[in-house]
Amino acid sequence: MVISKEKEDVFQSYVKWAGEKEWTVFFTLTFGKRHSLASAHKQLKLLVAAISANEQTNPSFYYSLEPHKAGGYHVHGVANQVNDLIFCRWWWKKHYGKCTFRPFDKEQQGLQYITKALFNGGEVDMAGPDWKKKTNISA
Repeated sequence: MVISKEKEDVFQSYVKWAGEKEWTVFFTLTFGKRHSLASAHKQLKLLVAAISANEQTNPSFYYSLEPHKAGGYHVHGVANQVNDLIFCRWWWKKHYGKCTFRPFDKEQQGLQYITKALFNGGEVDMAGPDWKKKTNISA
């Protein structure tokens, strides 16, 4: 995909900005049923609440909601203060569909992978105490 210099600058700014945080986990989430963008946001908030209760922490998330080829959306993201990956996998699979949760590795370019949603019809979003205010971002 070829993008303009201006969009490339926006992309790199978000990657750099998100890279200033200490992330512990990278995740990909799919839904067994199609969900609208608003519904996908809502389901992710339920996961955040479940993780917060299980871990007794207040994690922050940086994630994208991308259109899925079969319709609806899927999620790529990173989070901090998340350690019980078995719980995360169990909870998502029980309620919604397939998922992967793995330790975050900065060298794997996960932040770039998340941020690319700005240019393919998706949204990038943040949630949690590391962000002064929650903002949806789309190109």
